[in-house]
Amino acid sequence: MTRGVRWSCRVPVVAVLAASILGCSGNSMKNPYEDVEDPTDAEDAVEDAIADASLDLPVGDAPADSSADVDAGPPRCAKDEDCANVDPGVGEECRQRKYCDLETGVCELTWQADCCRDREILSQGFEGGLGAWTVEDPFKGDRVTWSVSQHWKAFGASSAYFGDPACHTYYNGAMDSGCVPTDPKGLDASRVTASLTSPSFELPPLNLAKTSFFVSFDVWIAAEPPILTDGQSIQLDLFRVFAVLNPGTISETTKVIFTSAALGNTTGDRFIHVVGDLSEWRNKTIALRLDFDSLDPRDNHFEGVYVDEIRVSTSCNAAGATAPGCSPTVACVPDSVPCTEDSCQVFSNAVLQGAGVCDHPLLVDCG
Repeated sequence: MTRGVRWSCRVPVVAVLAASILGCSGNSMKNPYEDVEDPTDAEDAVEDAIADASLDLPVGDAPADSSADVDAGPPRCAKDEDCANVDPGVGEECRQRKYCDLETGVCELTWQADCCRDREILSQGFEGGLGAWTVEDPFKGDRVTWSVSQHWKAFGASSAYFGDPACHTYYNGAMDSGCVPTDPKGLDASRVTASLTSPSFELPPLNLAKTSFFVSFDVWIAAEPPILTDGQSIQLDLFRVFAVLNPGTISETTKVIFTSAALGNTTGDRFIHVVGDLSEWRNKTIALRLDFDSLDPRDNHFEGVYVDEIRVSTSCNAAGATAPGCSPTVACVPDSVPCTEDSCQVFSNAVLQGAGVCDHPLLVDCG
C-alpha cells in the first residue's frame, strides 16, 4: 500500500536542505515522498530530488588565499647588526639608535648615550585642578589638606595649597566667623599632615656629562618659625618635596629634594623659585611628592604653603661645562627673553656647593 505524505513547508529534518533550496513560494515541484513504499528510503528520495532539480544557484567568490594577506610583521633579528637596514620608524630626539630586542627578536629604537636635549617631561600649574595628582591625608575631615586655591599664585589663576581654604591657615581647632581660634591657647587643635603626589614619570638615560635633570617650582611659605631648644634651632613644622622611587609599590623609597627649614619656614610673603637636582634618578621611574607635617598640635595658626608651576625637565649644559649645568665658575648664557632670570639656579639639594642649572625662570610680577 502506498503511504501518502502531505507536502508542506514543515518537512522532516532530512528534507530541510531540499526545502530551503527549492523554497515554499508556491511553485510546483514533485513531492519527494510520492510513491515511496518504504519510509526508510525517504533520505534517498530527497537526495534524488535535489540532484534532479535544475536550480539557478548564486555562486560566491572562491575563498581567497588568506596566506597572502597575513602580515609578516617587522623583520626578525638576533643581534644589533641585523637592524642596520631596517626602518623601525622615526623616534623622538635622542631616541634614534637602532638595536635588536633579544626578547622579541624585533628591531627597536633606543636612547643615544652621547645625546642631550632640552625637554619638559612634566608640567603642572594647577589651572584645571589637581589633575592626576593624588592626596594622602590621614586626618580627613579636619578642613586642612591639599587643594587648589586662587588666593596666592605665582602665575595664572591657581596654585596648590596646604591649609584650610576657607580661613587660609593650617590651624584645625575651632574658629569663629572671622577665622580667629575660639581657644586662645589652641588646646582643641591637633597635628595636621597631608601629601600631594604626582603621576609617575621616567627620566631618560641621557648623557650625564651633557644633560641636567631637574625639577623646578615656585613656592610661598608661611609656617611656624624654628624654635630654640638647649641652644639649638629646631624646625617642627616642615614642608618638604620628595623624589619617590618606584611609586606605589612595596619597594617605594623617598629622598628629600627640598625642605622649608632651609628658608626658616618663610619666603617673606612672596613666591621664590626653587630648583632640585634629579640626576640621581636618571633612567628610573619616579614621582614627586609635596608633603607638609606640623608634627604637633601647637602653634599652627599660620597660613601654610602654596606651590605653583612645577616642571620636570632635561637641559643641555652650558658650553664647556660638565654636569651640573652651571656653577659659580660656569655662567649661564642669557636667553635674551624679557622677564627671565639668566643667573645660575642653584640646586636645593646640590652635592657640589653652588652647582645648579640654567633654568631661565620667569620673574614673578615682571612687566
